[in-house]
Amino acid sequence: TPAPTASATVEPLVDAGPPTRTPTRSPTQPASETSTATATVAAVETRQPTATPTATAVGYEPLPSTATSTPTLAVSPTSAASPTATPTAATSYQPVPLGSVANATQGFVAPPSGNVTLGGVPFSVSERVFQSQAEAASHSGYPTRARLNMSLSSARRVHLLLTTGNGFNAYAGQSVGDVVAYCSGSSIILTQLRLGQEIREWHGEPNVVSTATRSREVWRGEIAGAGVMGHIDLLSLDLPDQCYDGTLEGIEVVDRSAETIGSLDPALNLTGVTVEVHQ
Repeated sequence: TPAPTASATVEPLVDAGPPTRTPTRSPTQPASETSTATATVAAVETRQPTATPTATAVGYEPLPSTATSTPTLAVSPTSAASPTATPTAATSYQPVPLGSVANATQGFVAPPSGNVTLGGVPFSVSERVFQSQAEAASHSGYPTRARLNMSLSSARRVHLLLTTGNGFNAYAGQSVGDVVAYCSGSSIILTQLRLGQEIREWHGEPNVVSTATRSREVWRGEIAGAGVMGHIDLLSLDLPDQCYDGTLEGIEVVDRSAETIGSLDPALNLTGVTVEVHQ
């Protein structure tokens, strides 16, 4: 048998490159090429179910069809980029003098009076205030309520300079009165006046409620003839939409101590009222 010719052991002329080289997938690579690198690429592709369906197969020209192109969604350039402008409400304050409802004098040595700003809110304050007593007939004719009439549109909040007298610890947490708004013919209770929450004693004593979580102190001064310090508190209450959309006709402060506690005390001290208007 003749010996094999030398050409049987000659290596192919195709250069497969170093063994660790990553095969290059070229769309112009001849389909007839049978190098080991090309075979490896084909095997990997058949095991990749998540391969992009639009990938160009080796040795084939890309399809001219545009069926796989992603449709473009037409969006108005201003539809999402232009938020609706929110108009800024103009805020004004309408101080309401106590006028004829005032029946007592402030007990301070140098009380605030005139057009003053307390707690950032302007008030029209005189040296006279309103003081209540739960049963007017039995206690020097002191009234149990004070109503201030007005006619305001777009009213959003009411600010009251309000404290109590004889707010003893025994009454802590109890309701001693109400604040009522009259709007477009309806009466609406804005809040109960609970001792220690909306209202507190007007000066410091060992046996009285000295804090109120919904009120804040806006003025402090010496009480005449007593040698102790007293304070004025600000209670701000939101008005309902019925008042804002309609007409605010009145604000009333009511002493209900006789009904809720069964006592003439605590009494109420109203120093000033201002209505906040948003337009």
